[in-house]
Amino acid sequence: MLASDYRGPRRVRTDQKPMPAVEHPRAAIFRVTRSCICGSDLHLYSGVVPAPYIGMTFGREFTADVEDVAPEVARVEVLRFIEHNRLPAVVGTSTPPQGPSGVMRRVAFRDRTHRLLLPGADRVNVAEGVLTDLARGKVRNMPAEMGIRAARRHDSPALVAKVAAAAIVGVLATTARRRRNSRTPRTGQL
Repeated sequence: MLASDYRGPRRVRTDQKPMPAVEHPRAAIFRVTRSCICGSDLHLYSGVVPAPYIGMTFGREFTADVEDVAPEVARVEVLRFIEHNRLPAVVGTSTPPQGPSGVMRRVAFRDRTHRLLLPGADRVNVAEGVLTDLARGKVRNMPAEMGIRAARRHDSPALVAKVAAAAIVGVLATTARRRRNSRTPRTGQL
């Protein structure tokens, strides 16, 4: 199979790799049909995140077909869109749907008119992860995880536009809240 391998900061190569086999009782094998690059890939590519090792395969955001599953995986919930006639492609995260983000994903997959819930479910899932980490005593470095350094290095104009847009939205929300609070009489006042 072909895979994009990390070869050092700013060096990626497409190599032949052996086909994987189900070796763990809770494993599954997917055949990737489409993939994309996300901010995490850019962090790894640029060397900002110290996690990559030589030979590591990039890619965690993809569409795939289920090729093989281990016996214990028989009960895993697979969300699929109803208009697909075949075994559905896998889209989204590698974790089973759970919590509020899982509810949002189930609704989005059950009724195609609610597909716009999927990006929202991703954001809710991030918030769930942050809260879980805080409950365990871990404080995350959100600017680094969001790719601020990689965005500054690779696409400064877009980063400036995003920061400006966030500032404008923040100012408008604060102004609207202050106006609403100034018009609302407080309890006990006339």
